Amino acid sequence: MTGVIFDVNEDDKSFWHTVDRLLAKPYRLFSCYGGKILARPRYPDLFLAGAQSLGEISVHNSIVVYRDLLNPRLLISHSGQAVAIVDSANAAAVDHVAALQLPAITCGLSARDTITLSSIGSERAMINLQRAFHCIGGARVDPLETPVAITDAMDPYAVMASAAVCLLCGLPTEQLSLAIAANPSDPSPTVR
Repeated sequence: MTGVIFDVNEDDKSFWHTVDRLLAKPYRLFSCYGGKILARPRYPDLFLAGAQSLGEISVHNSIVVYRDLLNPRLLISHSGQAVAIVDSANAAAVDHVAALQLPAITCGLSARDTITLSSIGSERAMINLQRAFHCIGGARVDPLETPVAITDAMDPYAVMASAAVCLLCGLPTEQLSLAIAANPSDPSPTVR
């Protein structure tokens, strides 16, 4: 199982709502935010946790999503691979990831970011992977551009970070737009 740790303010309801909605389609999620277990399937694919309530976590493979850099002393023990996803607009988070010497995928709206959004509308955007990287399983993920259905309420960084998690976990690129597409008719998950 891969652990996905979010160093994101646990009160950021738009972010968490977007992540829950997008990652619950392709994966069975064990979710723990704010010290509460919110979902516990029998055989989870991903363990999602908010970093604010953690002191240390031990997982085989880990993906750490940095946005706010709320818990810079978080200790992550892993026996496999560790990769960071970082909001390029947060210079302190970018510097922190560089100091940890973690491989990083930057997400943002500039040409220098690994994953970005373009053609953003009220119901659709294009996710752009601007440079290749290797997923946790070792397969190469080549640059791509794929449409994704979104809603106005979705947090753009959460959309990009969710796409990065899917690609790092080996979701085939041809399935990305279907996997993380928002469906306005889906019942909204519990917003924290």
